[in-house]
Amino acid sequence: TNYYNAYFRYPFEDLGDRITVRKKFLRGDVNHDGRVELTDAVFILNYLFLGGPRPECLDSADTNDDETMNIGDSVYLLNYLFLGGPPLNFPRENPDVDPTEGVLVCTENIQI
Repeated sequence: TNYYNAYFRYPFEDLGDRITVRKKFLRGDVNHDGRVELTDAVFILNYLFLGGPRPECLDSADTNDDETMNIGDSVYLLNYLFLGGPPLNFPRENPDVDPTEGVLVCTENIQI
């Protein structure tokens, strides 16, 4: 069953003895170092083509917010960073939950 916790502003799912909560993230900060930079685009490519580590939050790697993670996300991020391309969708300045519903989400399980 899905619920919405108004106090924390996070949707969550009741799983009995634990809940799944949507986590805050920064779109484009794929390696979770608090910055959006070249290394994030490389992180995506490394995962997709070289068997590198999976991004902890797939939604942060979905830089073009099309609900898939592919080479287009690295291209979009590089275009934004170096060629003045369109800005990243929210959340982009401060970590928050994704304001749009979609397939890719950032969640964590919390024991209750």
